[in-house]
Amino acid sequence: MPAYLAVLFLASLTAPGLAQAEWRFEVPRAPDDLGRASAVNEQGQVLTVGCGNSGMVDISITPDLRPPNLEWRDEGTVLFFHIDEGKGLQMPARCDARGCFQAPMLGDAPWPAREMEVITLALRRGASVDVRVSGQILARFDLTGSGVALNTLAEQTSCEGL
Repeated sequence: MPAYLAVLFLASLTAPGLAQAEWRFEVPRAPDDLGRASAVNEQGQVLTVGCGNSGMVDISITPDLRPPNLEWRDEGTVLFFHIDEGKGLQMPARCDARGCFQAPMLGDAPWPAREMEVITLALRRGASVDVRVSGQILARFDLTGSGVALNTLAEQTSCEGL
């Protein structure tokens, strides 16, 4: 079976408090779509790593299941990806009622592709990730199977940041 066909990766329990996660590579659905790797957590949130129209990696978490005391601001926010309870890796984001989507700017400067690569590499190698905003957990995902799904995506595209 060719690698670009949809492949479903089932993950097993890897850490306390993490339910089985389902990582998958999804084939492109349109000529300008380059495919994506995604996982669904026990709350039904989806962590997606794709390749945007700009040719850069594009990360999102949907739907919006933020803690009730968090409010989104128009100017955006910074999400911190804590892989295996390590130091937070920052990602600029715009969040709304649909979820949080990677933003191109971190403060007044473009978010460097190298920082995107650090996050995607950590997602490939880690066992779990907590995504935090303002010190609170926004989402938690099991990363078992993420390496295979993200590597399949990288093989299918020359997307910067993978």
